[in-house]
Amino acid sequence: MKKPGKVQAIEIMTLAAGVFGLIMGFTMMWATLFLWIPWIYSYVFGIVAIVTGARLLGSPGYQNGVPPAPLARPPHFIGVMAIVNILCCDLTSLTIGILILVFLADPEVKAYYTGQWVPPPPPVAAYVPYPYPYQPGPGQPPGVAQPPQGPPLEQGPDQGA
Repeated sequence: MKKPGKVQAIEIMTLAAGVFGLIMGFTMMWATLFLWIPWIYSYVFGIVAIVTGARLLGSPGYQNGVPPAPLARPPHFIGVMAIVNILCCDLTSLTIGILILVFLADPEVKAYYTGQWVPPPPPVAAYVPYPYPYQPGPGQPPGVAQPPQGPPLEQGPDQGA
């Protein structure tokens, strides 16, 4: 199950924006004694963002380079709704909404949502130990790598001793 890092960030930020939207809606509702009506928008945004974020987080990623059958739609509307939630003084959702829209403009994220993303190959081991136990040479402290010693080179007739 593979997803690009920015796609996972979008999914997590969508869920977080929904939680912050519900908190700000509740806060504005009680702070204004039900007089400031946009708290209703904040509640709707919070519920939609939480449902969308949970759906995105639960969706399978690419498996063996093949996209999942029902590929999720990119959540552009969540980014816009999060920005509009500034009506309830929700600066966190404003920031998250801008980040979601910026991440959705990334070519790697666009390729993921269109089904053309190619997962990176698995990492290659950086260190391969010698197939034989290491024995330090004369004058070398233990733990210092020593190149393997091969058989001596043969000398030709013109390269005498």
